[in-house]
Amino acid sequence: MKARKIASFCVGFLLLSGAAVFLIARSPDTISHLPEFPISRYLDGNSLWSDEDYKLAGKVSNVLLRSGDGKTLLVSIKPEASDTFLPVKLDKDSGKKKSIQKDQSITLKVRLDSDGVIVCNEYIEK
Repeated sequence: MKARKIASFCVGFLLLSGAAVFLIARSPDTISHLPEFPISRYLDGNSLWSDEDYKLAGKVSNVLLRSGDGKTLLVSIKPEASDTFLPVKLDKDSGKKKSIQKDQSITLKVRLDSDGVIVCNEYIEK
């Protein structure tokens, strides 16, 4: 009887700890569920919703400008599905706080600001 209680306690503990590890280790991937950024509509000058988030996957072509404090960058992104380059305003404090480098493949969560500038809210390295 005592061995049965100990065994059931161990099984319960293992199930609870496994569930906790699963929930903690699972990173919330909010970017992959977003719609693709409409590159052709943006380049044609058609209006986009400025408060909607989009996914933009591509490669960093170059860092064009850097703010005085070095936290805000203007980067050139070459999207995977296009031959064009898009300027993206990126806050280095967003995402995983890793440095941005040339030829780095990243997926960005972007939106348009009120001036029509593509602004990155969050990014993950591929």
